[in-house]
Amino acid sequence: MLLSASKTEGHLTPSQLGALKAYLSPDVLQFCLQHEILQYVPVAMDVIKKCLPLQEPNWDLQVDRDPDTGEEWLSLHVTLKGEVEEILNRHDNYTDQWVSLVPWPERDKIRLSYNVV
Repeated sequence: MLLSASKTEGHLTPSQLGALKAYLSPDVLQFCLQHEILQYVPVAMDVIKKCLPLQEPNWDLQVDRDPDTGEEWLSLHVTLKGEVEEILNRHDNYTDQWVSLVPWPERDKIRLSYNVV
């Protein structure tokens, strides 16, 4: 059973929520609702698209867990295409925007994970 989403979904339009749910498994959606971060997932996706050279907009969102501490977070796994130096420079811009748009501790619950090809 999903938690009540009224507080977190209040910042998303119905069309945004519908589009976002296409990327979210029930477990991921539950995690986002439980930690009140659902409204920030599209923000993360937009910042990633604007700042980093995605190979293709193929999103893999999953909840990851540190086996030693039990800490959990939402990982946005993407593949980037480009030179490592360029990606590192663009990653700095991503970080600046991410920090300016999403408050702590919510931004700690959404993390970027990427491979470079």
